[in-house]
Amino acid sequence: MNVIYNKCKSGTCCLISIDEIYKKLSKNRKMTKENIQKVVHLLELDDYFEVVNSERRGEPVLCINLHSKGLSFRREIVQLRRMIFIRLLLAGMSAVATFIVGRILFFFFT
Repeated sequence: MNVIYNKCKSGTCCLISIDEIYKKLSKNRKMTKENIQKVVHLLELDDYFEVVNSERRGEPVLCINLHSKGLSFRREIVQLRRMIFIRLLLAGMSAVATFIVGRILFFFFT
């Protein structure tokens, strides 16, 4: 979704081929072109965008129209990171509070 969002950053519609997506993915990911096609289809089912198959100079391309969920993709990532940070912070604060209460109870009962 990152690659598609960056390609469509200037507007809500873009033309991109599976080869372009494949080239822009990092080398440590073991993705084949068939897997990329499946992921694009799953993202379409999740209503991130609409895909229309087309051809450009004899090469198959995807015409992608971002929906509202696709346009807010970056905001969702930021919110997810913020939520993870808050949960880790609460877990850490709970651990410190438990340790302090445990020490206070240990002091009173020994």
